[in-house]
Amino acid sequence: MPRHRALFTGGAFLLGIIALLAGCAPSTHVMGAIPDEKRLISIGALRALTPSAASPLVTVRGKIIVKCPVAACWFRLRDKTGEVKVDVKGAYFTVTETPLGSEVTVSGRWVKSGEDTILAATGLRY
Repeated sequence: MPRHRALFTGGAFLLGIIALLAGCAPSTHVMGAIPDEKRLISIGALRALTPSAASPLVTVRGKIIVKCPVAACWFRLRDKTGEVKVDVKGAYFTVTETPLGSEVTVSGRWVKSGEDTILAATGLRY
């Protein structure tokens, strides 16, 4: 009988450790399509590309420094190489719940939109 108690106690302890570690893992929020890390480039490299509707999908990572104050349908993203305006309207999500200063990874297409050149987002992870 004591052997079964030791196995039960050891198993319960192990499950507790697993639950604790799972609870401490950082949560990940994804909106739209999952950003493709294989296409990760700096914002400086993005700005060197020619914008077009046929541009390939790219992924950038940085901190949100400004958000649209009305509908959170766009934001400005900054990394150590520069900053860029990111439009999320076409991806059918907003960044209302994403705090300023959040580190985000965004995939999208580098396009011309009126006078602006923007990253038209397809997905975001923070």
